[in-house]
Formats: sequence, C-alpha cells, structure tokens
Amino acid sequence: HARRADGDALGELLGWMATEVSSMSDEHLDAMAHCFDIGAAATPGGEGAAAAAGTAGTAASAGAAGDAAPQDGPDTSRTRPLPQDGPDAEPGGGGAGVAPPTASDAGARAPSRPWGWRAALTEVDGSGRCSASGLVLQQVAVDADERAALCEGIKRLASGGRDFGRFTEWVRERVRERGPWDFVLDAANIGFFGQGKEVSRVRRQARAAAAGPVSAGASDAASSSVSSSVGEAERRRKAEAHREELLDLQQVDRLLRAIQRIRREGPPPRVLLVLHEKHTTGRPAGSEEAKLLARWSEEGVLLATPRKQNDDLYWLYAAMASGDGCCVVSNDQMRDHSFGMLRPRSFSRWRDRHVVRFCFREWQQEPTLEFPRIFSSIMQFEPASSTWHIPSHESSRWLWAQHGAA
Repeated sequence: HARRADGDALGELLGWMATEVSSMSDEHLDAMAHCFDIGAAATPGGEGAAAAAGTAGTAASAGAAGDAAPQDGPDTSRTRPLPQDGPDAEPGGGGAGVAPPTASDAGARAPSRPWGWRAALTEVDGSGRCSASGLVLQQVAVDADERAALCEGIKRLASGGRDFGRFTEWVRERVRERGPWDFVLDAANIGFFGQGKEVSRVRRQARAAAAGPVSAGASDAASSSVSSSVGEAERRRKAEAHREELLDLQQVDRLLRAIQRIRREGPPPRVLLVLHEKHTTGRPAGSEEAKLLARWSEEGVLLATPRKQNDDLYWLYAAMASGDGCCVVSNDQMRDHSFGMLRPRSFSRWRDRHVVRFCFREWQQEPTLEFPRIFSSIMQFEPASSTWHIPSHESSRWLWAQHGAA
C-alpha cells in the first residue's frame, strides 16, 4: 500500500486496520511513521497544523461520522517530526511547503511516498485533545448487543457449570429487582496488592509440593509413596495457609469504604465484592478477618464464589451484566487465555471504559483510584477533516495523520 503513488492507499490500509486492531505497539507506531514519511509535517506554523486547526471537530470512532465543532488552535509544541529516509531526503521529503514529485520525477525514482498526507507523533491530554490536530477524541461505548455477546462468551468460558448458571440467574434477578451495581470489586486482586513477590514465591512452593519429590528409582517408589504423599499434602497445606495470611482483608475494606464514600451527594453507590470461597472460610472465630467477612455479608456486598471455579469470570460477568454504568475495580490486566477467547475488539473497548485501577501508598490513608479516561484509546477517524488518530498501548504516544493537506 505504501508504495502506491496515490494517497488513498494509506487511507484504505488504515480503514482495514481499524476493523482489526484497536491500538498499536510503539514499534508498529514507529513503522507507521516511516510508512507516512512526511518529515516535519506538523511543526509550529506548518501547513499541516494550520489545515488541522481549520477543520477542527470532535473525533469519531473508526468508520463513524463525527460532529464538527470549532476548537482552539492546536498546540504543536509537543509533536516531533517523523523520521525521513536520510540526509538526502529533503528534496522530496514532503515536509511543510514541499511540493510532491511531478510525473517527470517518476522515471528517476519509483514513487514511495503517499503524497497528500501529513503526520506527526503527538500526545493527547487528559481532556482528549490532540496536540497536533486540536481535535478532541471521543469515548466509544460498547452497545447492548456487544455486551450481551460478551456475557454469552463468559458463560461459555465457565464451561456451562451448574454453579455459574445459578449465578447468572441470580445476577439477572438482582439487577431487575434492585438495579445494577455501580462497582464490582476484584477482592483478591485488591487484597494481594503489594505482595507480588511473596505471593509468587508461595505459588512456586505450592507447585513444587504438588509435583512431589523425584524418585531415585522404581524399586523404592512403592515403599515411599505413603510417606511422600503425606509430606506433599502437608507442604501444600502450609503454603496455602501462608498465602491466606498474605491476603489483606483490611486493605480490601479500606478500598470498599473509599468507593462507598465516592459520591458527595445522593445514595452511596451499589457495590459487589467478589471473593473466592477459599478466602472466606477457615478464619479463626473472633478474628478481625472473620469480623470483616461477617460485616460484608450483613451489608449484602459479599459474593463468595464456589471452589474449583475461576472467580475472575464471576466479577467480570456481574460487571458486564450491570450495563454501561458499572466499573470493575482491579489491577488485573485481563490478558490471560480466558479473556483472549472473548470478542477481542469489543472486550478491549469495554475494558478501556470500565476498569478502575487503584494503588495503596504508605503515607496515604485513602487508596488512590484511577478512573477510565473520558476518551477511548482506539483508532479514531474524523471524516470532516480526513484525520486519523492511532494510539500506542505501550506509551502515551499517538500518531496523527491527515489526508488532503498537501
């Protein structure tokens, strides 16, 4: 596509990409920058920046129409030129004020630049405004049909178990009678926060205990089987007990109370706290942990998921079934194989808008909450000005590209 002489080729490529991917890696973003090869297209006062400012509007999701609206002039101070072919690239570099090659030039050098495009690596601020184009990016929602399809995908991942089937029925009844939840808390992820290295060490010990000792030979395998199995069971028990000690329920309660106080006016938000059953049983009577579990149960916020079930699927389903206004509170990146089996583009858009990240700091009593941005980090197209914005999922960089600004 990039080697074709007409500028529409990259537009076709971007349109195809928008149906396949939501964002790109930094490496691929740089590759796209080389592909455009426009040079210093968005320098202060450059024609590309002026053209973008003159056609400012609200960005729409890829392939969707946007409502044009006047914007302030673009701030190009944070953009940087895209790389050129080399020191000899200036005569045909395509920078501001440089004309495209004429037909007579084609014999001397095969056309390799998509003339008519301007581009820059740029940044988008917290309001969604691009510093190169001045356009404001939109928040792209997952519609009801997509959300229903994702819920069905989660049910398939749960293998149609009877426990999960009863849970989905309970969720539907609960949402119908009392309304959807506003927040669903991944309690294990919250409780293990800050314990990453120790939790990993305990997991390795549990796996080693499950694998058992390597036998010195077949002759002594039978005589040692009973004693080794007893020893393995004891090691697993100790490892699991130590892991339970690492789960900080007080930390979970601090975040729960912070969420419940988040509204200055009106009723407190409806919250569901999801915790695996293995974390809710076996606590010493009268302990602080047992008191917390009892209090959560009395308040009606605790859901204990059954053993031999993936608790991630429970909090994920509860949040999705609660509609567009519900958020999950978790630092889980949701990249494991289970989440990869869902509809990738729809799930990526949902995760972008419905996951609240958190952090606990020693010098702060209250946890820090990071709410979703007011715009979606996906490829977006603004048809009124033929402008594309392409994000990186590895950094804050974006690629801005505009067609028709020669």
